[in-house]
Amino acid sequence: MQQLTLTDNEILNIVKPIAENMENGWNENNYSKFSRDQTSDMKIAIDLTEFEKQRNENYPKLGNHKLIDLVALHKNPDNLIVIWKMEFAKIKEPGLCIYYFKENNEKIVVTGAMFHA
Repeated sequence: MQQLTLTDNEILNIVKPIAENMENGWNENNYSKFSRDQTSDMKIAIDLTEFEKQRNENYPKLGNHKLIDLVALHKNPDNLIVIWKMEFAKIKEPGLCIYYFKENNEKIVVTGAMFHA
C-alpha cells in the first residue's frame, strides 16, 4: 500500500474528505453520494435497501452527524483504520465513527464504516 509511506497528516488529507462525503451522503439521504468511494463489496453489503433501512432506524434518533476530532489512525500492511469522534444533532454526547480504508487501483476507498452513539 503506497499510502503507508505518507505521513499521518498526508493520509488524513486524503481520507477525511472521503469520510466527510460519505457522512454528507448519509445526512442528505443521498445513496449515490454515500456510496461513491466504497468498494464493490461494501456496496453489496450496504445496498440502497440496506442504506434506507439503517437510515430509517437511526436518523430519527440521531439526526445529522459529522466528524469532529481524530481519535486514532492505525496503519496495517494493506489497510488503514481511522477513528473520529462524531457529533450528532439530536444527542448531547459525541459518539465514535470507525472507517476502514484500502488502496484499490491507486485510489483510496472505503471498505467499511460504523458509528457508535
